[in-house]
Amino acid sequence: MHTTPSQLFSPPYQTIPKWYIFVSQLWQPMPIMIWIAVVIEGAIQNWIDMAVLLFIQFANASIGRLRVEKVT
Repeated sequence: MHTTPSQLFSPPYQTIPKWYIFVSQLWQPMPIMIWIAVVIEGAIQNWIDMAVLLFIQFANASIGRLRVEKVT
């Protein structure tokens, strides 16, 4: 196996755990606003809207994780 100079000085390849990618998608500015809306909907006992917001939140995080994995 032939090693190039760029391979000698490049940092070792690190994989990011899938769970970390998923959780990081849940704590960005827009998802934080959705979390606030989820709490408000739960406080006023509007369960259907709360469930819809939770579905949107987790679907968005799942799609974001897949997009990040596709790039790396």
